[in-house]
Amino acid sequence: MLKLVIFMTIFLVGCSTVQRPWPKVKRWGYQLQNYQGETSLSRIQKSEESLWVIDYSRDGSEENRFRSYEINPLKTNKNIILSYISIGEAEDYRYYFKKMPKNFVLHENKEWKGNYKIKYWDPAWKEILLGEKGYFARLIEAGFDGAYLDIVDGFHSFEDKKMSSDKMVELITEIGVFTRARKKNFIIVMQNGADILKYTSKRADLFKAVDALAVEDYLFHEEKFMEDPELFGFIKEFQRENKAVLSIEYIENKKNLEMYGTLAVEKGLLPLSGYRPLKGRLIFSDQLYHLARPCD
Repeated sequence: MLKLVIFMTIFLVGCSTVQRPWPKVKRWGYQLQNYQGETSLSRIQKSEESLWVIDYSRDGSEENRFRSYEINPLKTNKNIILSYISIGEAEDYRYYFKKMPKNFVLHENKEWKGNYKIKYWDPAWKEILLGEKGYFARLIEAGFDGAYLDIVDGFHSFEDKKMSSDKMVELITEIGVFTRARKKNFIIVMQNGADILKYTSKRADLFKAVDALAVEDYLFHEEKFMEDPELFGFIKEFQRENKAVLSIEYIENKKNLEMYGTLAVEKGLLPLSGYRPLKGRLIFSDQLYHLARPCD
């Protein structure tokens, strides 16, 4: 699960089955912390042909949200900028939290203080996200090229997986319709939750709405190679629909990094290596490929 304290990188390529052009980028990354100071986003601005994910706001508040005059300079050199957003949980540090009705809030996530499990299909939550002055309208106004959807796997919080998975796909579909009516090629990347395909009756709607899937810990766990075969099956389904599949592993052992680079090529994954504390050195996809093929 990726939360607000994330800072890492991934390489993206591919195309969409619904005529949305996929950005021609060489690498990508994201920075969801360390926003203070005039040079805090300089690494992004200096990059070229890269796709980056940053947060909507420096601290989650409306006062410190990023404005278009800050986002647009990051898009020079053919860069693409996406906004991180949790759609399956409410976060108490967001601008909307104090004034939102609490009738659709279930309980606090024990693993992430300040994050609350919700009935994400509730009209009040959808109004927060998709109202004319809602979260996604603000993202578009600020100049973001798309969104990186977290807590898609929040459907697992409910016993009726058929209902909860369908409701999640419905929400993602509505996000796609709302955003693309305002910005034609708005990019949607789905973070985790690939096994939603096992439960939902709306697979076609999901594939139509999303442009890419991102997966964590698919190949390694605590520096040990442990491929998840079920997840690979879902990955292949996304790939058959011409969706880019992004992979993030938290490894630093050189041999494992070499193996990761090789496997990423073999399996058609777009790799990233970060560190679990999410404050360490970042290893971009092209660096991983070079480790795997040092003579290339």
